[in-house]
Amino acid sequence: MSEKSFDIEHFLNFKPSKYICLKCKALLHELEEVINSQNTECIGYRCPICKMIYLRNEFFCNYQEFFSYNNYQINFDNDIVEHCKSLATIATSAKEYLLEPKEERNLIISYPPKRAFLESIQEAKKFVHFVSFGMSSSIFGALQAAAVKVPVRGIVSGVSKKQRQDIEDFSYESPGLQIHAFLKGDRSSPHQKFVIIDGLLAFAGSVNLTDNGLRNAEKGRDIIEYITDIQKIVSLNNNHFSPVWSEFYEINEIDMMVNSICDFDRVY
Repeated sequence: MSEKSFDIEHFLNFKPSKYICLKCKALLHELEEVINSQNTECIGYRCPICKMIYLRNEFFCNYQEFFSYNNYQINFDNDIVEHCKSLATIATSAKEYLLEPKEERNLIISYPPKRAFLESIQEAKKFVHFVSFGMSSSIFGALQAAAVKVPVRGIVSGVSKKQRQDIEDFSYESPGLQIHAFLKGDRSSPHQKFVIIDGLLAFAGSVNLTDNGLRNAEKGRDIIEYITDIQKIVSLNNNHFSPVWSEFYEINEIDMMVNSICDFDRVY
């Protein structure tokens, strides 16, 4: 079988997100202008997902400078193509592994779901977002390690009071890891399950971030999908992660001051 060819015109449709909203962590290509109704002057900008307004001031007259200054601009510089190749290699290898007959799998070079997850979060250059129902201690440790390098933000449902207390008490060990936890029995808790790396790769399906969940996917007892379509990834983040994340912050309007970021993140 001949190799599938690649048309460079596909790059014209390659439009990864440029910014992350401070409040809801939506992945955005641009923000909406907020116009003064009296004189049609632009007074600020609005996140199209959570509607938070970023007001202009003497420090920042446009949101591009503000997001760049606060490291909320998603800029891969010249590494974007190679980075996409690395993530795509993980996704492709993981897909092939699940399609192989069990007796033919090479456990040394293969990519079972847990390996694909661990390697992808280590490849992250800008952020990791995730939602899970439950979380194993080993997965928590892996996310802590990833958060040393990039912001890792997660929503975990179905945790015990002790688990939530541990997450809160030991947050100082890895300040880049932020988790909002819902207790067992909370009917408002989300039930989605997915992981997003840099807005370029996503794991989705019925798999929880537990050892059993990832290993069940390997056995075909849970569903896991590897998504590399950027529009689908942005939709997954903005429709199922951002609305829940924004519920934890009451601020709906900020001046684009240097210290505004402290209202939403401990470190980044």
